[in-house]
Amino acid sequence: MKIHPQIFIVLNILGFGLWGFIGKIGMATVGKYRYLLLSYLTVTLMMSVLFYASNERGPGPSTEYLYPLIGGICTGMAVASYFNALENVPLSVVSSLSSLYPVITVILSVSFLNERLTGMQGLGIILALVSGFLLSR
Repeated sequence: MKIHPQIFIVLNILGFGLWGFIGKIGMATVGKYRYLLLSYLTVTLMMSVLFYASNERGPGPSTEYLYPLIGGICTGMAVASYFNALENVPLSVVSSLSSLYPVITVILSVSFLNERLTGMQGLGIILALVSGFLLSR
């Protein structure tokens, strides 16, 4: 059975939308680092199941494993920073501003991966930055 990619996009938006909301509540009930530890242990378990179910196996460790390690460091930094910000800034502001992270991804992909932006995509980035500025006020 083929699942349409749009379903995954909707699930992504829903998951990250709920993630911030549930995180705010969870952090207040069990503490931020306990919440993060339990949350990411759950993610690790889920990804382990998906990995083993996918038969995505290859050669042993190599330098290519550096990318997931760096990605994990970036994710840890981002998530810990997100929850530290939630202690002093309203969820609506932290969530809105942190949702501007794709701008960094786009800049890097254009700069290093030779991807191209259309005029409409460039306008979208500018409008996202303006909205971030307005939401932070």
